[in-house]
Amino acid sequence: MFPEMLDLTSQMLMKWQRLGDGAVIDPVDAFTRLTLDTIALCSFDYRFNSYYQNEMHPFVTSALDALLESGRRASRTGLETRMRLWSQQHYDEKIQYCWKICDEIVAERKRHPREVNDLLNVMLKASDPDTGEKMSDELVRFEMMTFLLAGHDTTSGLLCFAFLLMLENPRTLQKAQAEVDEVLGDGAIGVKHASQLPYINAVLRETVRLYPTAPAFSRRSLSKDDVFVGDGKYRVRAKDTVVVSLPKMHRDPEVWGDDAEEFKSERMLDENFQKLPKNCWKPFGTGERSCIGRAFSWQVSLVDQSIEGLY
Repeated sequence: MFPEMLDLTSQMLMKWQRLGDGAVIDPVDAFTRLTLDTIALCSFDYRFNSYYQNEMHPFVTSALDALLESGRRASRTGLETRMRLWSQQHYDEKIQYCWKICDEIVAERKRHPREVNDLLNVMLKASDPDTGEKMSDELVRFEMMTFLLAGHDTTSGLLCFAFLLMLENPRTLQKAQAEVDEVLGDGAIGVKHASQLPYINAVLRETVRLYPTAPAFSRRSLSKDDVFVGDGKYRVRAKDTVVVSLPKMHRDPEVWGDDAEEFKSERMLDENFQKLPKNCWKPFGTGERSCIGRAFSWQVSLVDQSIEGLY
């Protein structure tokens, strides 16, 4: 997937260069286009071509509108939600549009099969080893939605925070640029370089420590009885749900020291990172339900930060 990631990052930088020195660049918009296009191309061999359009692709705006409405529903009663007929119609339209895009991609692949090593081919061809059952088109659609929506938004958030923090800390930016110069020289970045950029890797680790773009996860007690956690300090009742706030956990002075609120990439270099207590850094969730796209997101971020360092 590396060549596709490089292709799209290069598109973004080419657009920036052509805008000229006096242009104002909105990083949220730019990185959202980058990560959406990257997931679509790498996973489904589909191009949204976001850098050739003035407006964000309607998939993004439709999906975000639907997410916002879902969030509002969490604070309403069921009756209130049912009474909001216009909101329901708007909500359904946005969801249907996103599903339509996914279904069109699947239909096109079935009409014109291609031997590409992507996620879509795996989902369409793979079968359960015990039953031989294959994924239904509906299930494929739902998985595509998860990757496109959850994957692009969180990775673009990581990139935005990383560049903001480097601009606020010029020494960090200079050290990142120096590492890129040393590793790449005048050459192009390749997949082999991903493991040769420890400082940029530390910048990303420290960024998601302070600003995890998926800022919480929850766990529900399955015990039939109350249990006590935290050396007996906290009681969790049967069937209670516990929400873990990552921005709080990642800034615990007992783990990170008195400067826990400060951005210091050096604390995340391998020799320091490996000494951290177990389970103190969880920006991608935890356990069996942790982020399936972690490696993908990290590689996109490394490619983007490194190639921008050349400029």
